[in-house]
Amino acid sequence: MNNYFEHLSPDDISFDRKVQQTPLIVIGISLTKNFHKDIDDLFNITFLVQCILKGKPTEQIIQIVQAGSLLGRHAHQKLDVNREYLVFLEPFFHGTYRPVDFEDIPYSTQIDSLLKKTCGLSRSYPFTEGNDTEAALINKCPSAVSVNCQSDIKKTTTVSVAASVIPTLIEQDPLELEALSLLFADRSSKQKSRFSDDQIRNNNTNHLSFTFLLNIILFSILYIIM
Repeated sequence: MNNYFEHLSPDDISFDRKVQQTPLIVIGISLTKNFHKDIDDLFNITFLVQCILKGKPTEQIIQIVQAGSLLGRHAHQKLDVNREYLVFLEPFFHGTYRPVDFEDIPYSTQIDSLLKKTCGLSRSYPFTEGNDTEAALINKCPSAVSVNCQSDIKKTTTVSVAASVIPTLIEQDPLELEALSLLFADRSSKQKSRFSDDQIRNNNTNHLSFTFLLNIILFSILYIIM
């Protein structure tokens, strides 16, 4: 069976089969696109996740690596900046993700009917450090998925959204997408800065604790000698 699918072109594989073979399916916006300096048509993407259709919750902004045309794979991803896509992903190294061997799908409300009749999907949101207002602006899911399907998929609790109603994903105009891209394009670098600051504070705290403990030991030794 696996050999049969290896000989199919990506477009010959049904959407149902793609869902079954993919560990993580998300809808979101491509923020930045950085091409590999040594390999043509291979690039990394900073991606804003709006809705998770399958898989565990991710961060709100994720890094997608080895997208485009990869040697040994059949599919080609585009992921143009400031556009919404449905993307088929798998976990990779150090918290990054990479596309499975399927093409990305430009999102439009026309594919909502396909999501409704496809089993194996759910609706959940990424982890977010923003407030509820920001989360409500970013987190958008289709109105319904996997309707009339007998599924044992455990529904993931919506993160950082107080309301129990899941906001509906509607097709956004290019200006809105560009505004969101500008808002979140540098979020990943800020996250790295926050991590570095926290690491420095932890190191300083550990250093102070060690110094304090050393002083107590020296004082105890001097007291015994005297």
